[in-house]
Amino acid sequence: MAESRYSRSASNLKAKAETKSNTTKKHRWRFPKWLLSLAAAAVLVLVCLIVTGRLPYKPDDSSVLNVEPAALNVWFFDVGQGDAALVMGPEGETILIDAGPGLSAARLRVSLHALGISAFDCAIFTHPHEDHIGGADDLLQAFGAKTVILSPGVFTPSASQMRMNVEIADCGAEVIEALPGRMLTLGSLKLILLAPCSVEYEDENDLSVVVRIEYGDISLLFTGDITEAAERDLLALYDPVILKCDLLKVGHHGSAGSSSEDFITAVSPGYAVISAGADNEYGHPAPSVLQRLKYSRIFRTDRDGTIHAVSDGTDFIFYTENGEKK
Repeated sequence: MAESRYSRSASNLKAKAETKSNTTKKHRWRFPKWLLSLAAAAVLVLVCLIVTGRLPYKPDDSSVLNVEPAALNVWFFDVGQGDAALVMGPEGETILIDAGPGLSAARLRVSLHALGISAFDCAIFTHPHEDHIGGADDLLQAFGAKTVILSPGVFTPSASQMRMNVEIADCGAEVIEALPGRMLTLGSLKLILLAPCSVEYEDENDLSVVVRIEYGDISLLFTGDITEAAERDLLALYDPVILKCDLLKVGHHGSAGSSSEDFITAVSPGYAVISAGADNEYGHPAPSVLQRLKYSRIFRTDRDGTIHAVSDGTDFIFYTENGEKK
C-alpha cells in the first residue's frame, strides 16, 4: 500500500523530534496556523477599509437565508467579483454551482450553515478560475459532496485548482465529466449538461460547464463564463426549446463579450441574475448586456446583494438582501 502524504508527514515529524531530543529536552512553542490565518484575514480586511473605505465583501443579511418548504429554493450569493449559487430542491436535495473567490469562502460557509446545509448532493464547478473555485477547497472540506461535475477541458494549472482537486479526492466524491447532452436526476430536479460543446476553444472561459435545471414547468440555465464563441456553438447544437429558460444566470458576470443578441433572443429569459462585484474594475455588467436583457427582470448581486429565488414549479418570487420582495 502506498504511503499517504499524511503518514509521510508524520514520519518526518517523528524523525525530527527524535533528532532534537538527543540535544535538548526543551520543546519549541509553535504559533498556531489557524491564528496566523486569522491574523492575515484581519490585515486584509483592514487594508481594504483603509484603501477603499469598504469591506472586501458584504455579509449576507439573514432575511434571504430562509428556506421555503416544499419549493425550489435558489440562492445567488454576493461573493464580490465571482460566482457562487446553491440550488435546493423541495426534498432537500442540494446542488452547489461554483464557490466564489477564496476571499469569500469563510462568509459563504457561514451562510450555508445558516441554511442548514450539512453536505452537498452535487457540486458543479463550471471552470477552475479563482473567481469561481477559489473557495471550493474550503467548502468541500467543510461539507463534502457526493458527486462533483467538472469540465472536461484542459486548463492552465493554478493553486486554487490543485487545492480543489485534493479536496474532491479526500471527500470521496464521484467525478462526472460534463459531456454535452448528458442528463442526471436528483430528486425532483432534472439536470441537462449542455456544454462545453468542444475542448478546442482558445478562451478557457468557453470551456465552462453549462447546465440546464428543470423543476416542474420552470427551467434555469447556468452558463459559467462562456463568451459569444461558445454561445454560437450552443445555438448550432441544440433545439431552441432546450435553450429557452425562465431564469438565466448571465454569463461572465455580464461581460460585453458574452450574452450576444442571438443567444439572449433564443434563451428569452423572464428573469436574469448577474453576479458581479460592486464597482468592479471590469465594468461588469456592461451597458450593452443590460440593453440586450431589456425584456427580462434583472437582479444583480452588486446592487441587490445575495438573491433568493423561490419557485413552486410555475413561477418565481425573489427576495433580495435589502429585504425587498419582488
